[in-house]
Amino acid sequence: MSRMKQISWLLAAALISAMSLYADDMGKTTEMSGMLCNNKCVTQSAGHAACDSNCTDNSGDVVLVDDQGKVFKIANQEKVLPSTGKKVKMKCKPVKGQPNTMWVDSIYLGG
Repeated sequence: MSRMKQISWLLAAALISAMSLYADDMGKTTEMSGMLCNNKCVTQSAGHAACDSNCTDNSGDVVLVDDQGKVFKIANQEKVLPSTGKKVKMKCKPVKGQPNTMWVDSIYLGG
């Protein structure tokens, strides 16, 4: 087998392996509800987070402040950007190796 074919097969195997690991990292789907908020607009009070509705800063990432006052990062920002500042219900999966980070599968307004 030529050197180029060997390299091609190794790259293909590495890509398949990486995709498999990524799929394993996605875990089980869970349903969450809360407010999508710019992380620069999250306030903390007595150990609970909230989204400051008067905040106009949009320089940060969108996070979910869930109904229990806990903040979760969103791995796929493009999915949630249009709903920033709104109460939502989401179907999502935890991202393995990234604590408190979720991958959003679907999003519904009015959670």
